[in-house]
Amino acid sequence: MQSVAVLGLGQVGALAAALLAETGVTVTGYDLKVPDAPSKMVVGGTLRNRGFLKQEDIGFAPYLATRNGARYNAATN
Repeated sequence: MQSVAVLGLGQVGALAAALLAETGVTVTGYDLKVPDAPSKMVVGGTLRNRGFLKQEDIGFAPYLATRNGARYNAATN
């Protein structure tokens, strides 16, 4: 996987986009609102219905391997 589009840049979408970007994936975010942080994104507009990564397709293990993931793991165990 070289590039992905993240639909919705709320708390979960922004986290998924950041984690994917940390692994070297090119991420383009799509949202109806402009986020506070600068990013490459499309605001509004229409998108095709196929070829997108679903939230369920993103593994949790890469997140746990990050510094914030280690904090989450320590707080929940």
